[in-house]
Amino acid sequence: MTPDEMLETLLDPAFEDDGSLVNDLLSEVGRGYPVENLRRLNLPHSGGDLAFLASELGKKARPILDDVVTLLEVGARECAGT
Repeated sequence: MTPDEMLETLLDPAFEDDGSLVNDLLSEVGRGYPVENLRRLNLPHSGGDLAFLASELGKKARPILDDVVTLLEVGARECAGT
């Protein structure tokens, strides 16, 4: 499966991952797949995957950090009921 196909699968709300696909995607980023392409995961049902990838990428996650912060802010507002 290509990295783009992995993203498409992770974007499917019906897909239930055991963590292996997102780890495979992380490996592809390590092989040179552009971090910027991970922005597509910036959706409520796939935001956890984006946050996981950012946490594992460390400094390499810089291009997607604003997206992760936005997800966290939205989640915090939803939890607070605002």
